[in-house]
Amino acid sequence: AQIQSEQQATENIKTAIRQVPRLQAAMGRGQPVPLEDELLKWQDLALPETFGECEGVVEAVIRLAKERLLTWKGVEHTLHEILREHERMPSTKKSLMDQCHRLFRTLKEAQLTKLNMHRSDPEGLEKVIRILLSWQQQAMSHPNDVQARIVRRVANWL
Repeated sequence: AQIQSEQQATENIKTAIRQVPRLQAAMGRGQPVPLEDELLKWQDLALPETFGECEGVVEAVIRLAKERLLTWKGVEHTLHEILREHERMPSTKKSLMDQCHRLFRTLKEAQLTKLNMHRSDPEGLEKVIRILLSWQQQAMSHPNDVQARIVRRVANWL
């Protein structure tokens, strides 16, 4: 009985080792859609039967993935909201400054949660860069190419 129990525990560990890395890899790519697709595969999985004593570890990884996905969707929603607002509003120095403050906070959240803007929304990232460059041109006393390159380089780290 003990040998059978140990064999079952070993099988549960092997199952976790085979399946959890796919979920971790989906989080590591920094793209909401592949992560959401991977989470759908986990939705109907009976954790206790599939992973046995590893259930708690697997549940923690799934919970982290769900939280990350929720945060990424919030970041994307906020970015698109700012971009729509920018299209509707006149580009005054004050409105640009307000939009850029919101962008900086949102981009910080994206970076902290490892959302890869290049992969998930390259067009949106390009629009964000244009807004930041527009603000840089209006807000700086002596705007120059070096400042613009810094903005592009920093934005490209996302």
